[in-house]
Amino acid sequence: MLAIRSNEKLWSTLDGRTGQHVTAALAAAVLAWQRLSAGAGAKGERFHDWTRVRLMRLQQPPRAHWLLLRRHPRKPDK
Repeated sequence: MLAIRSNEKLWSTLDGRTGQHVTAALAAAVLAWQRLSAGAGAKGERFHDWTRVRLMRLQQPPRAHWLLLRRHPRKPDK
């Protein structure tokens, strides 16, 4: 797993268009998020919304590539 910026361009399909799309646009297009705990913190459980987006494979061997997204429940636009 690698951390990337929200303006990083990744190969995927968005709105029926295949090409390079910025990560923030891919995240904004996702409708299905799942709220899961990220572990216990000083103030209790730390919940975040999680989802994944399939990316295009640009190399072999054939392995699936995914973008794993996490957002704060009270700040879904960030």
